Parts: sequence; structure tokens; C-alpha cells
Amino acid sequence: MAYDAIADDVMRGTYPRRMKPEHRHLAYWAIMLQESSTEGPMKQPVGASFLVVSHGFAGHLGFVRLADEATANRLLSSPPPGGWTRWLGRLGDNWYVVAN
Repeated sequence: MAYDAIADDVMRGTYPRRMKPEHRHLAYWAIMLQESSTEGPMKQPVGASFLVVSHGFAGHLGFVRLADEATANRLLSSPPPGGWTRWLGRLGDNWYVVAN
């Protein structure tokens, strides 16, 4: 799956924020997610976030892949990181639908 490969690159810091031309059909952008509670200049990535639908100020829809099941168990009880406000559901294998 292309999203998995891109998410891996995003979490390694080797994928640009704006989607590459060959991936623009997948999302507008992809960013690394980091926990805000992590201290220090080098925060540990907890996942990757993709913006897939934009309604301007009316809201956005995206996908998040969390690093692993332990991260999911820790984060799902609070609002999603990365500016998202709601978890909308699980897609499977640490993938979730998010919105704001």
C-alpha cells in the first residue's frame, strides 16, 4: 500500500510535507506526528498524518497511521495529535480516520 510506504518515510523524516507529484492523488500533505508531552528538541515520532479532504475553514478529513498498537492504546483516549480534533474510526493495522 502506497500510504504505508509514505508513512514510513514521513516518520523517518525523509518525505516532504507536500505530496510528491506521483502521490498527489493520495493526499494534499503528510506530516510526522509527535507527542506534545515529549520533552527535548528531538521528539519521538508517534505516527504519520495525511490530509485527504479539505473544506477550507469548514473542516478537514484525514488518515493517521500510528507507530504501533501501544502508541494507539495510549493516544486514542485523548484528541489526536497534529491539529486533528476527533478520531472518527479505525481502518485497521494502526490506521485511523481523523477530522477537525
